[in-house]
Amino acid sequence: MFVSKAMRVFITLYQEKNLKSAADKLYLTVPPVSRMLKLTEDWIGEKLFIVERNRIIPTHVAECIYYRLLPHYCALEYINQQPSERHFRLSSPQSNTFLLTDLLQPCLSTLPTPPFVRFAESIRDDDDIFISLHPITVPVCFEVTRTDLVLSLRCCTSLLQNWHKKTLLTEQSMMHLPDFQKALIRLRKQGFTGQLRQIDNPVWLKTAFIAGEGLLFQLSTSVSDEFSTLPFIYHQPLYIYMNSPRKNNYHEDFLINIKNILC
Repeated sequence: MFVSKAMRVFITLYQEKNLKSAADKLYLTVPPVSRMLKLTEDWIGEKLFIVERNRIIPTHVAECIYYRLLPHYCALEYINQQPSERHFRLSSPQSNTFLLTDLLQPCLSTLPTPPFVRFAESIRDDDDIFISLHPITVPVCFEVTRTDLVLSLRCCTSLLQNWHKKTLLTEQSMMHLPDFQKALIRLRKQGFTGQLRQIDNPVWLKTAFIAGEGLLFQLSTSVSDEFSTLPFIYHQPLYIYMNSPRKNNYHEDFLINIKNILC
């Protein structure tokens, strides 16, 4: 009801990266999906995907739109569901950060139905899963899984020379983490003299990084050949709290997806 056809087609195309797969998931054929994509591109005035036969590659514009649109799409999908179907709520105090967006996007896209994702400083009894980059106090009905995010320091090739003097792009939620502070101290000891630049918007942060405005810590599993990996990594703890009484196969699939991404 609340999700437009254009929004659903765009989100599905971005997640599937394949016209035929997207059409199958939408219970359509390829031609109407292609037409809807063309109408959306004409309305926006920008190219969203580079089409190579059935394979499609999102443009930078498509990436920016997707990261802005996904939280709203998930919320609208949740409203569309019948109350009996609203079985998965994911909350986090870092839900709007670049790091968790980078982690959750491939994880959530493979689940059968999108979860309701919300920003929350503290856990609630009706949360199915709560994710945090630092340990928190939780109700007794929650069980915790701790894992490590391996973060590589990356930069554009143009910044590779004298990278020790370049700006480090980060977010406020990261700057106050003890493990980030320890990593920064180690980085300083290795000769890093650059300044920190705080950008509290995942889209703008990624845009600044792609534009070559500084260095960035990224998940080691999401690095691209377009950028250079610097000789420095740090391990950021990730805490996943699962509501035991509400636990079902959906929760297990989510946890498996996270572990597969981090392998």
